[in-house]
Amino acid sequence: MSKASPLPLEPIEKASIDELRSLQLKRLKATLQHAYDNSPVYKAKF
Repeated sequence: MSKASPLPLEPIEKASIDELRSLQLKRLKATLQHAYDNSPVYKAKF
């Protein structure tokens, strides 16, 4: 039985902890901005 060759890793799978944290913060900020821009409840609350 032959062993399948591994698929190449995506860039995110090779990222450092600092890169992952930076990406998470960037995505969190984008999510919060979207909620603020598109939800009257969040706009009134914040």
